Amino acid sequence: MQEQPITGELENAEAQRAVLNLTLARFPMPDLSTEAIEARLDRDDDVEGAVRTLLTVGLLEGNDAGVRPTYPAVHFEMLEMQWAIQSRIRRG
Repeated sequence: MQEQPITGELENAEAQRAVLNLTLARFPMPDLSTEAIEARLDRDDDVEGAVRTLLTVGLLEGNDAGVRPTYPAVHFEMLEMQWAIQSRIRRG
């Protein structure tokens, strides 16, 4: 049986990264609405589509009132930051 990919998953990757970075930077502050995200990012990208995709793949959670990163997304971000710090320390 052939797997069905999530369509559009990476077609707006830059906007997804920007949305995820913003929500992670604000965590654990209150949820942001899509309109607030669009205003803060001041981008022409498809922010609404990026939010939809991130909700679908489980990196954001929330509803029409606002979204926030999921705990797995926050945990992964912490791991990435720890790895980056340790890499810099090792390089001296």
